[in-house]
Amino acid sequence: MKKFILSFLMISGVALTANAQFKAGIHFGYGTEIERPAIGVNAEFNLMEKLSVAPDFTYYFTEKISYVTTNLWELNLNAHYYFLGQDKFKVFGLGGLNYAHYNVKSEIDIPFFGVNTAASDGKIGFNVGGGATYQLIEKLEAFSTIKYTVSSTDQAVFYVGARYLF
Repeated sequence: MKKFILSFLMISGVALTANAQFKAGIHFGYGTEIERPAIGVNAEFNLMEKLSVAPDFTYYFTEKISYVTTNLWELNLNAHYYFLGQDKFKVFGLGGLNYAHYNVKSEIDIPFFGVNTAASDGKIGFNVGGGATYQLIEKLEAFSTIKYTVSSTDQAVFYVGARYLF
């Protein structure tokens, strides 16, 4: 996991210095397999006219059922290829890497005995999908994305959000 996060940061840093155009924003989403909403931050660095690198971090809202609490977050490093572009509207395909980390904690309260168990794990997967952007004003764009992650989660994720153009 440390190697993956270090690689993620290095690629993001190279992308930042590769071109001056940079976008950063927030997104809201929903995971179909875990059936929970999510919130996250994202960025996009243009490498070439139609190609960009788009890292993001997504946190799925905590779920508590009875005595079991589940947390899940993702770190994604995607490439966007813009194959259709009008003045303000653009469509892109995406592909990339995913790291999903979950934590499950159980708290069973038995009189005189407290039983606490916890487990966590992380898996690397692959993303494939697409999306669209629409420039609202000069420095602000809205976007939507749908991707399918092939890993331990095997789920489709829908995002909507906004990015500020630096």
